[in-house]
Amino acid sequence: MKNLFSELRRRGVITVMAPYTVTAWLLVQVGSILVPAFTLPPWTLTLLIIILCAGFPVALYIAWFFDWTAQGLRRTPKVSEEQLPQPLATRHWLGLSLISVAAIALSIVSFQALHQRQLLPDNAPVIEDTTLAIMVFRDLSQDQSLGYMAEGLAEELIVNLGQQTHLQLTALSSTRQFRNNTTPPDEIGRKLGVNGILEGSVRAEGSKLIVTATLLDAQSGKTRWSQKYQRQLKDLSRLQMEIARGISNALGDSVTEDKTSANATGAADAYLMYLRGRHALRERTVESIKQARKYFEQALAFDEEYAPAYVGLAQALRQLARGATSFGDMDPDIANQLARQQVENALMRDPTLAESYAVLGELEKMRGQQDIALANYNKAINLNPSFADAYIWRYLLLKQMGRYPDAVASLEKAYALDPLSTVVLINRGTVQYRAGEYDAAQRTFTDMIAQYPDSPMGYRGMAAAFYVQGRLSDSAEYWHRALLLSPQSEQYTESLANLFLEAGLAQAAASLLDPNDYAVNLAIAAGNYELALNTMRADVAAYPDEPLVKFEAAWYESMWGERERGKEMLRELDSSIEQTGYFDPVWCNPAILMAYAFDPSERRQYWLSQCEDFVQSRNYLSQHSSELQYLQARIAALKGQEQQAADALIRALELGWRSDWVLYDPILQSILPRADVQTALEQMQVALQAEKQKLTQLAVRWGYLSAP
Repeated sequence: MKNLFSELRRRGVITVMAPYTVTAWLLVQVGSILVPAFTLPPWTLTLLIIILCAGFPVALYIAWFFDWTAQGLRRTPKVSEEQLPQPLATRHWLGLSLISVAAIALSIVSFQALHQRQLLPDNAPVIEDTTLAIMVFRDLSQDQSLGYMAEGLAEELIVNLGQQTHLQLTALSSTRQFRNNTTPPDEIGRKLGVNGILEGSVRAEGSKLIVTATLLDAQSGKTRWSQKYQRQLKDLSRLQMEIARGISNALGDSVTEDKTSANATGAADAYLMYLRGRHALRERTVESIKQARKYFEQALAFDEEYAPAYVGLAQALRQLARGATSFGDMDPDIANQLARQQVENALMRDPTLAESYAVLGELEKMRGQQDIALANYNKAINLNPSFADAYIWRYLLLKQMGRYPDAVASLEKAYALDPLSTVVLINRGTVQYRAGEYDAAQRTFTDMIAQYPDSPMGYRGMAAAFYVQGRLSDSAEYWHRALLLSPQSEQYTESLANLFLEAGLAQAAASLLDPNDYAVNLAIAAGNYELALNTMRADVAAYPDEPLVKFEAAWYESMWGERERGKEMLRELDSSIEQTGYFDPVWCNPAILMAYAFDPSERRQYWLSQCEDFVQSRNYLSQHSSELQYLQARIAALKGQEQQAADALIRALELGWRSDWVLYDPILQSILPRADVQTALEQMQVALQAEKQKLTQLAVRWGYLSAP
């Protein structure tokens, strides 16, 4: 051993290898700092360590056999030789070459093995046709104060990875339904329709953030990739990009480059305020959206160049507008103008942010600019093919434009991306029952109720599905359940009351409605048509300049009063009714009634053509919709096509039409005496009487009627 140590000193091995070891250790330490700081791929540090380890035997060989001299690289002489460096022979060069090649080969093999192990553990499944659900990260902080960060990190990963056309990312609104529970991966995969699941956790230790991320195969539950990150809190905005790279590498793909100039911020406080704002937006209450606005404004105070914060602020302002689909009391024009300014600020800083175009589409839709709105939705989808909100917004617009096949296709894509969203499900179930797919609609709403037992949305959908089938009592059961969950809802109250009105149960309806506001409806339900007419005539006298009041009065006059007087009142509205912008997409009002008011003429054809176009745009639904069949019966009757009118009316009654005012409809008076129509009407009245009995029992049970 003593001789070996002496020989190592004589050959200068120690003087070479000691500095090499120290230098290698320093390089590893520097690399461990710089790799995360510059968001380099995790394998960078692995490669550096392998290169340094592979260089060790090469350096040792050179130190043992060679000396550096003024004449260049020379062989170290043996003890028995003269103490002068000897020239190198061929065998020495060959030995150096062999050990160098061996070191390089070993490095390559080692790197491939270690890199593959990082990405794909032993026996890990291969995920094909990649559909991925990024779950809300678990908050492991002791005080559970990082929930906003856990959700925000998942949402940012969805946005980042969703830009890749070959990946399909499930929306956060669906994945967050599984937060803080122990649902098995295979069940999550089945419910969300994915074959890959990313789960993780987040906790803080002082200023240090510790995040874990694990990619699982949904069917087997086996781990495909896993990584632990320890970063300073100030590096959080870049951490999601680092995780995205790891996921992409595990899937054998390359992730979109990080747009650090616009889509990330170097200000940690700005990013934290942004995440808090997104979390508050998801709560969808007036108070939370107002708080979200403050968070986004604070984020921009820390970094006025942070584009996503401008988009978040625009979303908050839009939702604070006064309206049926909003949550605030801000003037809609002012809210939309402020929101537009924020979107423009975002696009000026980052013209590739999909959320900006989606919000801009919503703003254009509110302005009535349908084509521009559609172009913006399409732009958002092109930038982020996994942007579920853009698909559902596009569906609603296309439906409004009468492009139903395109609308349904967009809705189905939204469903694939966000299968547990209440907004998506309620619309999908509605499309199903409108198309006559009643069993499918019932399954959709049953699943909604099971997933969201405390939400009225599933009950509301089921109630509407039963109503179009003429099952009034079943519909009432579900409207009542929805009302129990949301007692202040005017929509649910009026919908339940309307069922009692259709069945002629005026007293039960009066228990739910304000008699002063619904005096006409209650009078008609009670069969007191004279009272209803007198009330409407008084309203016209009180509001002579309100065309919609006169329009409603004219219709009631045509059914239960003086028909010619009613037609005259409608003709008087010919030049003013269109200016109101009123259009009922169920009855095609005011067009169908205006067509009735005129004898065969250009004016009748003008109004009638609007309803014909309306029916044509919904042609694929018409065979399953009692409302569209009823409308077709009225159109045919006005055109003098009695057989077509009778066939359509009978079909409407078969599909579930239960409104008995059909007996008084002046448009259909020419076909009502027909034997085939009379038979169908008698069957409707029998069915309506059976529903009335069931509704009476329900009204007594719920306290809307006294027990007989």
